[in-house]
Amino acid sequence: AYEITYGDWSSDVCSSDLLRDAFFYFVEATKELEESQRSLSSEIYRLSEDLARTNADLKIQMEAKTRLAHELSALISALPTGVVLTQQGVIYAFNTISQAYAPDLSVNNKWVLPAHWATAEDGHYRCDVAGGKFRMLRPETHELEPDKQMILIHDVTATYQSQEERAREAKLASMGKMTAEVAHQLRTPLATATIYAGHLAKDIISDERRVTFAKLLGN
Repeated sequence: AYEITYGDWSSDVCSSDLLRDAFFYFVEATKELEESQRSLSSEIYRLSEDLARTNADLKIQMEAKTRLAHELSALISALPTGVVLTQQGVIYAFNTISQAYAPDLSVNNKWVLPAHWATAEDGHYRCDVAGGKFRMLRPETHELEPDKQMILIHDVTATYQSQEERAREAKLASMGKMTAEVAHQLRTPLATATIYAGHLAKDIISDERRVTFAKLLGN
């Protein structure tokens, strides 16, 4: 006789269900992972585009600032006034004219009034230059930022000389007026004396009148 042995079918069915569930979870997890990867890729792409735009904007701003710096440098160099730029009292830029008034100017040095500038009046300074000449200078300070300053060095020599010339002319005019007044005061009694002397020389006047004229001349 043959004996037939049957396995535990309930155990096999349970294992099959577990495998199916595991496969289902694996598929779902794979889908979620793929979705996360797509979302991450999309975010990376968006951030890359934002970074590219930001870099492009920064490049444009840097180019604009560089262009503006060159234009300002050209403008400062073309000004007929000395210009010195400082930060926390230290020079970081100046134009050619300012160096003509202060030859010792140097970047990264402290700004101080040059030793050869002699104090004149009302914030003006006399600066001796080559050829025995001099310039009258008026420095003017402007605050650009809390720690930055712009020092303008105005050459007011022409104005100063014009004022001196006007003062000299006024003085000469006053002296001329005084001289004329003195001459008039001298000329009046002299003319009177001349008249009296002329009468004394005449033979037709009496001795009494002659004595009167002589007394007047004596006074």
